Amino acid sequence: MDTKGMSLAAMIFGICGIVLSWIPVTFLRFLALPCAIVAIVLAAIALKKIKNGAEGNKGMAIAGLVLGIISCASAVLAVICVVCAIVAVGGALAGMANDPNIFGMIISLL
Repeated sequence: MDTKGMSLAAMIFGICGIVLSWIPVTFLRFLALPCAIVAIVLAAIALKKIKNGAEGNKGMAIAGLVLGIISCASAVLAVICVVCAIVAVGGALAGMANDPNIFGMIISLL
């Protein structure tokens, strides 16, 4: 693949990673991390080739690298938030299951 194509692909994968990392559907959010990794790798390869004298779009490669890094960070943050939410809900449910008065309280609310 030529350097211009790598730069463009890195930018596109970076944009896709950013968009996917902010979609509230959980399974789509996990696709952001692979997109971010691909964007970072393609941008790094393109920048290395451009530095060695190949002709290419350095701006697109830098944009792909920056977007990939931001997307990777936001995807990791999203995964951490999902894990924390699961742990918090699990802890709350475990606390409710150990409380003998919880069922009486629920029935009295009905």
